[in-house]
Amino acid sequence: LDFGLSGLLKTAHLENPKIYGQVILVENEDRSIEDILEENRNYLQDEEVWYESEVRKVKELEELSSNSTQEEKPAYKEGGIYLITGGAGGLGQIFAKDIIEKIKSVTVILTGRSDLSSSKEEKIKDLQKLAESSQSKVEYIQADIVNQESTQALIETIQSKYGALTGIIHAAGVIEDNFILKKSREQFASVLVPKVRGTINLDEV
Repeated sequence: LDFGLSGLLKTAHLENPKIYGQVILVENEDRSIEDILEENRNYLQDEEVWYESEVRKVKELEELSSNSTQEEKPAYKEGGIYLITGGAGGLGQIFAKDIIEKIKSVTVILTGRSDLSSSKEEKIKDLQKLAESSQSKVEYIQADIVNQESTQALIETIQSKYGALTGIIHAAGVIEDNFILKKSREQFASVLVPKVRGTINLDEV
């Protein structure tokens, strides 16, 4: 189920509390859409609603207690090869460090569309030093995942050099901070294209 639109509506509400939004998914519901909308207008606090087999379900957060005695299992594989898009950015660096600190003999390939600045190059060198202590490796390959040919060449390079690809963390993105009301079509596109087109290209390749 895709409640992605709900995030946009929640942001609009934060910017203007008078704006309320709901995403309502309907599956095999005999009632009319008008009846469903009338029912939900009384529950504006329910931002994500799903009708399944005539049962109305509402998404809610539930607090889980952590069991400190249970050993945490890392989500990564020892000896794995991981690609991180947007790898020179803040999120990419966080993911790379997390993988290197938790797993031995892992290869982390960072990718970005730009040449490395001196500050970003220093950060990658720091990651490479950290990786050496666990027999791991960090490499930066310049590529633009918005471009399918560039994405294809990137994946082929990785497969040719390392033989496989264990996982991908898609952390590439562009920030265009502004209120939704003031955002231009161009600003929306610049933010969405790396996420959406990048995801499509990675999936297809």
